[in-house]
Amino acid sequence: MAEVSKKSFKTKKKTPDNLTCELVFDGGLLSNTRASLVIELIKYFMFERHQIPQPFEHVKRDMKMKEEKIAAGPRTQPTDLQPKRKIKSIIENLEMLFDNLEKSFVLCPEISQIVIILGGTIVSPKETFVIKLPQLSPDADNLVFKTCVKAMFRQIITQDLLCDMKALTPTNMSVLLHAPRECNMEWFIPNHTFKFPVRGRFFTYNCTCKQPVDDRIWFQSPVNVKGFRDPLNIQNMSLMFCINICI
Repeated sequence: MAEVSKKSFKTKKKTPDNLTCELVFDGGLLSNTRASLVIELIKYFMFERHQIPQPFEHVKRDMKMKEEKIAAGPRTQPTDLQPKRKIKSIIENLEMLFDNLEKSFVLCPEISQIVIILGGTIVSPKETFVIKLPQLSPDADNLVFKTCVKAMFRQIITQDLLCDMKALTPTNMSVLLHAPRECNMEWFIPNHTFKFPVRGRFFTYNCTCKQPVDDRIWFQSPVNVKGFRDPLNIQNMSLMFCINICI
């Protein structure tokens, strides 16, 4: 009887479809700081998920240098300009998105979640990134943006949710904001039917702020004031006062 050859199969470790990154800040976050942090996260997602070949600021710098070189050099063929026009269009669209994100946080500081979807449609995407923002805390000591962005990326790099992910082919990106219905939102279009997609990978970036320590205590008055029932007889008191004066 022939021996059955046994093939060794390597069990591939499956990456979880739902991952969470906890981002803790030591103080409060102002509206403009929240907007700037969201913008930096979108830039990070675009680069890490291979939607742009370089960090966004490098892409802008290189594009500007190429435009200056083209303007100073000989006339370029239209076919050579097509890739550059595409890159320029992407840069302009991202800058328009970032500008309107900043305006939206000014108009509506109560924005609680931001959803970034990578994929052909928002119904069936490849990846979904959810940024959850903490509640506004007027009593907290607000942090400056430079401190916040350093703390945020330090924690992102430490937890590194995207390290084992395969490269994502260039696709569409959609951004949605979760805000009160009655807010005066501009540019962003209301989407009353949106639901979180069930397909694709799901990444949650949960931002929390450390609450200020309440070092206040109660102070009690040293005197207890006790009430009484019997009414004062004002007339008798006045008569007694007059008698005393006459005497």
